[in-house]
Amino acid sequence: MSLDKVTKALKKNPKGLSIAQIVELTGLSKSETSKTIAEMQSKGLIEKIVKGCRVTYKLKP
Repeated sequence: MSLDKVTKALKKNPKGLSIAQIVELTGLSKSETSKTIAEMQSKGLIEKIVKGCRVTYKLKP
């Protein structure tokens, strides 16, 4: 279920979102969001973008 929520949030924001933004949009806890992001990364569903100290995640095409 949390995977679906995070996927929907990222689909609506194709430029990417930070973990804090995902938490705000989905209503999930920060720890649940972090676990879901890690799971999605391990499955190759999302990519991590680092610009300076800002980290965002977006769905892979």
